[in-house]
Amino acid sequence: MGHTLRETENSSMTVRTLGIIFGVPQALFGLVSFSTGLSIIIWVLYNTFIKTTPQYSGGILEFGITPGLLLMGIYWLRHAFDREKLEDNNEGNEQE
Repeated sequence: MGHTLRETENSSMTVRTLGIIFGVPQALFGLVSFSTGLSIIIWVLYNTFIKTTPQYSGGILEFGITPGLLLMGIYWLRHAFDREKLEDNNEGNEQE
């Protein structure tokens, strides 16, 4: 919704401001996702190579969903406030 409000042509300052406000939760979600993934990586590397804590029972394969968290966090952060137009899928199917 925030992307749509930011892309509305001839919109008022209020509508553009609402578009930015709606991007804040997306940016926060991306930040939480990225920081969680990074924390898991640091925790696994610490327990694997430095000192194993009693709570840690795995090996290097404990990364699990970490790559997904990192990639989705980067994606959400990158697109939280973008103003690029979404391409219409029917653009090539125009009838004259």
